[in-house]
Amino acid sequence: MNSLQRSGTLVDRFGSRVREHEVMRDHTPLGVGGVADFFLRVESIDELIDAVTCARESSTPFTVIGGGSQCVFSDFGYPGIVIENHASGHVCAINKSQIIVESGASARSLAFGVASHDLGGLEFLASYSGSIGGAVYSNYMVDNRTLHTTGFVRSSAINDYCKKVTVLNKQSEIVTYNPSWLRSARHTTRLRTQSRETILLTMTFQLFSSKKEEIVRKLSLYSAQHFPDKKISAMVFIDPLTTSAHKVIVQSGAHKLRVGNARLCKESPNRIQTVGDAQAADVRALIDSVRQRVFDKCNVMLEDALDYIGEW
Repeated sequence: MNSLQRSGTLVDRFGSRVREHEVMRDHTPLGVGGVADFFLRVESIDELIDAVTCARESSTPFTVIGGGSQCVFSDFGYPGIVIENHASGHVCAINKSQIIVESGASARSLAFGVASHDLGGLEFLASYSGSIGGAVYSNYMVDNRTLHTTGFVRSSAINDYCKKVTVLNKQSEIVTYNPSWLRSARHTTRLRTQSRETILLTMTFQLFSSKKEEIVRKLSLYSAQHFPDKKISAMVFIDPLTTSAHKVIVQSGAHKLRVGNARLCKESPNRIQTVGDAQAADVRALIDSVRQRVFDKCNVMLEDALDYIGEW
């Protein structure tokens, strides 16, 4: 039985859109990763549900990604199907300052989109290169002290604005929950700590009216932490309770470390940047070296904020 036959109903449903032997370094901002057995890009929530259901019915291992900024795919690839979520519709109810958005939408585009309606709250997403589903999955946060400006709260977290989430659970049932179900903590939720098998479909956010000039000012400040011209990850480490990962990385001298073609971003030391033909193994080795250096010099043990996917 060949590999396409093993994917069963996936090919029956999506035909030639199911691609074999896809190189994952082409699908993450970090630019590392080996070959996935199968790859499928979905364009709607219905397609996302169908793809996950088909994978389950055919017992094909699967993982769902959005922008891929929080993922490090192994050099040995992924033994199953990678579903890339591009479901990006949204409905904005201006009178209630609420927005319902599909999980594959660009978080950064959403921040600018709601700003056009004079709605504030999500400006910090201008620094995030992934999908809104990925942001909620990890409760994306920004330590505003790194902006070196005044008038901002200490930190901003995406799930502080979340009112409801709709998911496809492990039994392939569509269920809507209040935000408390997410068990949001610093840079994590139950979706990240328990399993990647519960799939975010849509989210409802409660925003607030704000002056356009204030929104534009914040978008500009956060955009300075967005680096579209670099191969770069999302934040590597979860900020400790009493300090920031950025701060202890610099204090320990770990920001100068390099393994192969992987190094820390000069402008944002809590992110990995790759150059040339970097390997996922280099990225993971660098992360381990940075963590050890910070512990040795600052007595702080940093926790991973990235997910390692595939065969390590």
